[in-house]
Amino acid sequence: MCDSGFEVVFKPNICEIRQTSSNKLFFTGSRKKNSYVLDLNDMLAESCFISLEKDKWIWHKRAGHISMKTIAKLSQLDLVRGLPKISFEKDKICEVCVKGKQVKSSFKTIEFISTQKPLELLHIDLFGPVQTASLNGKRYGFVIVDDFSIFTWVLFFKTQR
Repeated sequence: MCDSGFEVVFKPNICEIRQTSSNKLFFTGSRKKNSYVLDLNDMLAESCFISLEKDKWIWHKRAGHISMKTIAKLSQLDLVRGLPKISFEKDKICEVCVKGKQVKSSFKTIEFISTQKPLELLHIDLFGPVQTASLNGKRYGFVIVDDFSIFTWVLFFKTQR
């Protein structure tokens, strides 16, 4: 954007994108956690990016793998000069996005208990920080599960020490 005559200014709660020559404000974005988000519904129809690329998958990759629904919306609102009219295709998926969202399959269910007595095998997990703190302001959790008895201990902490 800077190479195309725009200036991007990041402030604590918003970002502004202005045309350098006229100082005209084209976009504003609000800060959501550590990212600045541009709302396509708030953009003016005269505001636009410029595209010389006709491949919608290139746009998907260059825009940080945004959804094809968003790219179709950019196209429909004519916010990008040169971007062809793109319809949202629900069944077509980016291979990189699929790999990035894959999770490992669960372990197979064990039909028998492999331990002979309590506390012989413990499963332990420490997690956090969670987005919503408890009433006491605790954001971390420590979970211990005894494999033999399935007895579970859950402890909460304010910090990750």
